[in-house]
Amino acid sequence: MTTTNSLLACNNCLSPSNMTSGSTSYYIPLGNVCNNNVTTESQVQSTERASATYSNLYALIQANSRSTASTIKFRKNTANGNQSASITASTTGTFQDATNTDSVVATDLTCAVLVTGTGSSSQTVASVGVQYTPASGCISKYVAYNNGIIPTLASPSATSHAPVAGTWNTLFQSADTDVKFPVRSSGTISNCFVNVSSNTRTTATTAGIRKTGSAGNNSVSITATTTGTFEDTTHTDSIGTSDNLSLYFTTGSDTSTSAAIRWGGALFTSSGTNSDLVASVSNSRARGTTSNTYVHVTGDFGLLTNTTEGICQDVVPFACRLTNLRVKVSLQNSITTWTMRINGASGNQSVSTAASGSGVYEDTTNHDDLTANAKIGVQISSASSSTSNYDGVAVTIQPVPAIVSGSGSGLLQVMC
Repeated sequence: MTTTNSLLACNNCLSPSNMTSGSTSYYIPLGNVCNNNVTTESQVQSTERASATYSNLYALIQANSRSTASTIKFRKNTANGNQSASITASTTGTFQDATNTDSVVATDLTCAVLVTGTGSSSQTVASVGVQYTPASGCISKYVAYNNGIIPTLASPSATSHAPVAGTWNTLFQSADTDVKFPVRSSGTISNCFVNVSSNTRTTATTAGIRKTGSAGNNSVSITATTTGTFEDTTHTDSIGTSDNLSLYFTTGSDTSTSAAIRWGGALFTSSGTNSDLVASVSNSRARGTTSNTYVHVTGDFGLLTNTTEGICQDVVPFACRLTNLRVKVSLQNSITTWTMRINGASGNQSVSTAASGSGVYEDTTNHDDLTANAKIGVQISSASSSTSNYDGVAVTIQPVPAIVSGSGSGLLQVMC
């Protein structure tokens, strides 16, 4: 059985229009993660842990005042891959390589790069993504990346918590209440990793998967005064559809030291054909307006105040079904409605929160079937300007069920 998953890098925390330098390579991580205009490739490279094929690499350009063309490319082991798409000067829309593919095997290093042309005008990159097809099974990546300010671990003998997918915005939390996200796909978590950019701690720090309120099996020891990527290649955690996931970090006893954690995540292998797209943050985002605003449904959760839908869209390069739209609330002071948006129009899924309280609100009834290259996002609306705080949004992705013809035409079969 082979299924596909889209890995999306979205930018809304930092202004995506600051790609103003001419003839510059901006490296982009491939995963459900924040895109942060990084110019050093090693800071965004992901280590592959399964044989797979990448295809349909794209860049969605929301605004473009550059007078020369830019190029989006796939990168493998610090070299250009086969996929490449030219972004026409002064032109917006989706720019995609729908022809070429790139095959990877375990231990390959991958990312994308956007190379600007000459000149210093800006372009707004709403998202960059690629279709991921594992050699077998249903595999996806949970990845969280910093939004420009790298979180640090400075307190001695303390445990902090962070999202395992989405955006790390400045700090981690002492409890996992606001950073864990609700899983709706059963399977196995493996290969938990964290990347450390600086480290003056003189004792080891432990990081790992936290599952439904307890430390999981996945864990790594961050060696004292050592930087780089630390990964658990041995242990696994079984995940069910009622579990919650996050990352934890426990420091040693030394004082007046710190470690900066650039990004982290884990590999998810589904027991079926489902996986989750997640946009969550390490510090709740506030919203208090009666205007319609928009957020990404994967990667960077966004500012919650963006009234331009185009900057909060992602492209799904393949036909699929979206289910279980859900939003996580940490402090609710007004009823808000979260609606799935498909190609600029409202979809079938919609979630209305309560007027007060906290928790997860979910549409467990409706679904949205997408055709290839559909643009997706979420619209938030409210009749009240009272401020509420939100932790993230997620949706489950799976192949579109197909009706089997013939005498058993009343049955449904998942084609993958």
